Amino acid sequence: NGGFMSNPYITSAQELAAFIRSSDNTLKSRPIWGVSGLSIIKEGARWSFHFKHAGRRYHGTLGTYPQVSLKEAKAVFQRKRFAITDGITPAPRHRPKPRPRTNTQKNVALPTSSRFQDVKVQYFRFRLEQLRIKGNNKLPTKSVARMEELYNRFAKPVIDNLPVAELGNSHIIKILASVESDTSRSKLKSVLSIFIQWLVQQSLIDPDRLNINWRVINGMLPKTTQASRNYPRVAIADIPRFIAYALKPRETFRDNLIGLSLALVTLTAQRAGPIFSPDTTPIGDDATKFCHWEDVDFSSAVLSIPATYMKVSQINGFSLPPFRVPLSKEALWRLNKIRQLWSELGIILKPSDFLVPQYDDPTYPQKAFALRLFIEKTLHQESLQETGKGFFDPDQKDKVATTHGLRSSFADWAASNGYPDDLIEKALAHTMPKVKRAYRRDDMLEVRRPMMNAWGAYCFSQLPFII
Repeated sequence: NGGFMSNPYITSAQELAAFIRSSDNTLKSRPIWGVSGLSIIKEGARWSFHFKHAGRRYHGTLGTYPQVSLKEAKAVFQRKRFAITDGITPAPRHRPKPRPRTNTQKNVALPTSSRFQDVKVQYFRFRLEQLRIKGNNKLPTKSVARMEELYNRFAKPVIDNLPVAELGNSHIIKILASVESDTSRSKLKSVLSIFIQWLVQQSLIDPDRLNINWRVINGMLPKTTQASRNYPRVAIADIPRFIAYALKPRETFRDNLIGLSLALVTLTAQRAGPIFSPDTTPIGDDATKFCHWEDVDFSSAVLSIPATYMKVSQINGFSLPPFRVPLSKEALWRLNKIRQLWSELGIILKPSDFLVPQYDDPTYPQKAFALRLFIEKTLHQESLQETGKGFFDPDQKDKVATTHGLRSSFADWAASNGYPDDLIEKALAHTMPKVKRAYRRDDMLEVRRPMMNAWGAYCFSQLPFII
């Protein structure tokens, strides 16, 4: 259909399933977003890969869907690719016969420096290992895949065939000038900067001859043509109405659980990441880095989020203490309602269970994608039909509010009610500037509590019942 043609990439498990089930055979196969070289072939639902390394092409299959899931195919492909690039893959059964040389002296190749296409896979492998060692990223494979996607989209056409020792300011300028978004340009700068540092460490670039001047580069770049857009939020005045819609009694367990989840993330003003799983479920030890019931102290009304669950878990190599969130009576009520919902199904949540288990499999945390979809497809549509308002961002009229945008709604409300910026930043778990951080080490838990209590009361001010 038109969606397939406009975006050939598979970006989620839901999109993959829809493509395989579709009767439209316009596209015989589709590439997987963020994993260059991996694709799914519609006929037989076969996983296929192809990539080039050291002048040789590699291709093969990885089984069929759904026996091999999207997550598994990505992981298997990355392991296979790294095994080949690290030189530990088995040799091919049939080696091509060497061509006879008629003039040996004439065909001797002069030694040349490595090109970017020869070393880029090793660099991204280094970045993956670096993130895994630091341990503060739940999805290191996905993060590195995004870096590689940026490189392939913007840098590959310019420098892939360039000897690394010849890299100069003009190449960086040409790469970054083609990026239209501020956010993408900033991320690509980071990718290139660390790549260059790695090349120096690997003795592939002589630091004394390195010709990269970021000040010159930044001064030569044209202005981006795509304005940075913030996460769409709910207007301050619409927050009570939003919470009322979220907590309306609904027919299914799933919808009631997600409504409670939206209220909880709004009342705590936290990122979804420490509580709800991202769209690509983490694997291994990272799969447990989400809030559990043992992290809630009902007697002191505090949620303690371990640093490893947070976006920033260490500063200057030192692990941070757990981030404490003062819980209003409204937030505590939400938590009790979540436990009650599960108990009605005969499942008593234990301290070691996830704070919000996935509605169809309590051994996993609920996915954040379900919350975003519930806002867009349920709450927004219901509000449009009943009031004509919906939940559009007040500044981006065509954008529907998102889960992350609820943090902005809280910050706007707190600022408009006279709360200090430092207190708001603490509540949002933002990292303070280095100097301030050195002198303000207390998390101001009890100072934040009146603000969170007032926020809870405001959020519930249009509910037709009293706690």
